[in-house]
Amino acid sequence: MRKLLYLLGFLVLLLGVGVAVLLWALQDANRFKPELEALVQQTTGMPIKFNGDLNWQIWPPVVLAGEDIAFADEDTDYQVGSVGVRADVMALLRGGGLVVQELRASNLVLTDKRFGDITRLASVQVDNFEPGKPSALSVRGELVTPEGEQTQVALDGQLTYFPDEGRLTLSNANFDYDTYSGTCDAKVSNLDREPALSYKAGKDDLLPLDSFRAYDWIADCKVPSVQTEDLTITNVAIHSENTNSRSKTTITVPALLGGKLSADVAIDTRQRTPKWNIKTSADDLQAQEVAKLLSPKLSWIAPLLADGSYQARGNTPDALLASMNGTMEFNGGGGTIDITQIKSMILGLAQLAGEGERVQNWQDQLAYEQFDGDWKVNGNTHDLRFTLDNLLITAVGDFDPNSGNLDMRGALQINEHPTLKTLDINPELYGLAIPIRCRGTAEDPSCGLDRENAQKALAQLAANKARGKIGDELDKALEDKVPEEYRETARDALKGLGDLFKKKD
Repeated sequence: MRKLLYLLGFLVLLLGVGVAVLLWALQDANRFKPELEALVQQTTGMPIKFNGDLNWQIWPPVVLAGEDIAFADEDTDYQVGSVGVRADVMALLRGGGLVVQELRASNLVLTDKRFGDITRLASVQVDNFEPGKPSALSVRGELVTPEGEQTQVALDGQLTYFPDEGRLTLSNANFDYDTYSGTCDAKVSNLDREPALSYKAGKDDLLPLDSFRAYDWIADCKVPSVQTEDLTITNVAIHSENTNSRSKTTITVPALLGGKLSADVAIDTRQRTPKWNIKTSADDLQAQEVAKLLSPKLSWIAPLLADGSYQARGNTPDALLASMNGTMEFNGGGGTIDITQIKSMILGLAQLAGEGERVQNWQDQLAYEQFDGDWKVNGNTHDLRFTLDNLLITAVGDFDPNSGNLDMRGALQINEHPTLKTLDINPELYGLAIPIRCRGTAEDPSCGLDRENAQKALAQLAANKARGKIGDELDKALEDKVPEEYRETARDALKGLGDLFKKKD
C-alpha cells in the first residue's frame, strides 16, 4: 500500500513539473513574434507585421493566436483580422521551436492597389499540416469589383505542399465560383521560380502572365453544370497543361445546343505579347438552338457540323478581337429555314422578269437537301459564304462582337443546278447577284435590298429581258410589274443601257 502511495505521489510531482515547464514555455506568446514573422517571410517572401498581441489558448488544444496583422507587396495590401496557429507542444518542450500543425485565419482582406479590386476571405483553414503530406484546406470568401459587384467563392480539398521542391498538389478540390461549381485536381511546380519576362498588369487582362511564365502545371477540372443567361451547359471537362511558358487547354462539352463541342486553346507567353491558337470542333449542333443565340427571329431546323481555326495576339478581349484571324467551315444535311426576308428581297427583281407570282408562291419555310459554307474573320471584318441547294448567300462587312453592331453588304444568287432546284425560278434570274445589305445588331438585324448597288443587278436583268422585249414594252413593264419602291432605281438602270431601249423609227 505504501509503495502505491509513493508511486501516486511521484506521478503528481511529475505532472506538476510538466505543467510548470509547459507554463514557462507558453508564458509569453509575443516572444514568438520575430520567429513567426520570419517564418512567414521565408515561406511567402512577404514582410509581415503583427500589430496586435499574440496569445496562447491553452485548451483545447494549444493555439497561438494573433489579431490585426498587416503586410504588403508591390501590388497588394493585406489585412488579417485574426489568425490562429496550433503548435506542436512537444516540439516546444523539446526546444525545437514553433512547428505549425493547423492554421486558421479569418477576415482576410486583399486590396489590389492598382485597380481597386478586393478579395475578402471570411475564413481560411489548413488542418493537420505537415510538409509532403495531405492537409485539409477550406476557403470561404468573396471577390468585390471597384463598382461593388460581389462574387462568392468557396474551396474545399486536400493540399500537399513540398517546400524543398517548390511544388504543391491540390486533389479532390470542390469549388464554387458565383453560379459555377465543380471539382479539380492540380499539380503545380516551380513555385520558387521567377518569370523569365515580367509585365505590367492591366485591369482588363485575361491571363496572369507572370504565373504562366514562371510556374508549370497539369490540371483537370469537371463542371457538372454552367448556367448562363441564354443556355445551360452540362458535364464540361477541362484539361490544362503549362510547360516553360507554353500552355494548352482542351475544353470538352458533350452536350451543347443539341450536339457536342470541343476546343483546343494553345497560348505561347514566351514573348511580350501572347500568341493564341484556337481550334474548335462542333458535331450535330441543332441550327435552331444556334439561331436562338445569334438571331432569335431566324427559324432554322437542321443538324450542323462546324470546324474552326483561329489565331490572335494579346491579353485583353479587345486585343484578341482586333487581331483575330481565321476561318470556320460549316456543312450539314437537309433541313428547313425561314426565307421570308429573302423572298422580299428577290421579289422586286423577279417581278421585273415577270416571275413575281412564282416567287410569291415560295414557301416561307424552305426545305433544302444540302448546306455548306464558311465564315472568315479578320479583326472586325467578316466574310461569309453559304449555299442552300441552288441558293448562294454571300456577305462582307463589319461586325463588332462587343456591341453586336453590324453593317454588311452581300448578294443573293440563284444558280442553275442539275439536280437541286429548291428555289425554282425563271432562267432569266439564274446567276443574277441580287445585292443586299444588313445593318443593326446580330440579335435583330435589318436586311433588305441594297439600293446603292441594285442598279447593276437591274441593268443585268434588263439586258436579259431586252433580248426578248425591247423599248416601250420593257418600259411599260416597269409600271405594270415592278413595285413602286423599286421603279426609280430600275429606270436609272435602264437609262444606263443607252440606245438599246430607245424606240426605233
